[in-house]
Amino acid sequence: MRTTHYLVTFAALGSLAACSGDETNLACEAPRPPLRSTANAGEAPELTPVVRFRVTSQGTVTRGSESFDGSQLQEVLADADKFIPNPVYVFEVDEAVPCAKLAAVRAVLGDASLCKSGNCFEGELPAHWRAMPDT
Repeated sequence: MRTTHYLVTFAALGSLAACSGDETNLACEAPRPPLRSTANAGEAPELTPVVRFRVTSQGTVTRGSESFDGSQLQEVLADADKFIPNPVYVFEVDEAVPCAKLAAVRAVLGDASLCKSGNCFEGELPAHWRAMPDT
């Protein structure tokens, strides 16, 4: 079994400095290395649950009908560390999300050990990856 891991970190302060906060995601600085977008993700993780989240134009993180504020997202990410294997989380970002809101989400993700271990991605879910059904 071949497993590909990516180390994911977020430079929230750099992202905040790169925009005034009024620009939308299209004008935001791209995620900095070593953050990998899903466009560069390669093969789907084998036997690993893939969970899709959305970052809405208001900067809210949602999954299905649930929405999460910063502390709730921290709890979700911390709980994911208890699963074996750890899930992969894909954060699809709306084009209209303001840079400052995206930077705030990236800051939460950057603090999570799940993301630090390479299990968080930003971008559209690759067509060859199968995500768990939204709840």
